[in-house]
Amino acid sequence: KKNKGVLFCTIHLGNWHLMDYALALHGLPLVHILKEQRNKKVFEHLTSRIKISGKDFVILHRTPKNIISALSQGKIVEFLCDQDAGKSGMFVDFFGEKASTALGPALFHKKLTIPIILAYDVYENGLHHAYLEPYEHYEKTVEEIIHDYTAYFEDVIRRYPEQYLWLHKRWNTRPPE
Repeated sequence: KKNKGVLFCTIHLGNWHLMDYALALHGLPLVHILKEQRNKKVFEHLTSRIKISGKDFVILHRTPKNIISALSQGKIVEFLCDQDAGKSGMFVDFFGEKASTALGPALFHKKLTIPIILAYDVYENGLHHAYLEPYEHYEKTVEEIIHDYTAYFEDVIRRYPEQYLWLHKRWNTRPPE
């Protein structure tokens, strides 16, 4: 409504792709952030499936110009907030272990005053339910924002552990001693 973009933060819970597809069906301009894959055939298949569903994507680069461009066009940029962010992330407690967490959503929220939507999908009683919660706390620090959404998603996973699917090494990057 404010002709700004939205930061759509989610995790690998339930059928997050179905939730994305539902947003696209309602005409919402959802943009995935993708890291280019080493296997070109897998990457081509992934990007073709995204395009078929009516969504778009941007390739993750060292500079966020393409993400800022999508936000300035009023698009919804999706971040999967349960991925290891490597050496460039901030270490946050996630299930009692320090996990490198991406700074992007918190930085964009704070610097560009772009709202965050915390979202997840769960399968209950034969139906998929998408839960979306607005998060607008521009007065908080980047660190507080990251702690907030990490704790939020940890709580969601505790409520629906059987629906959490994450095959990558969330705690792969270790904090400095």
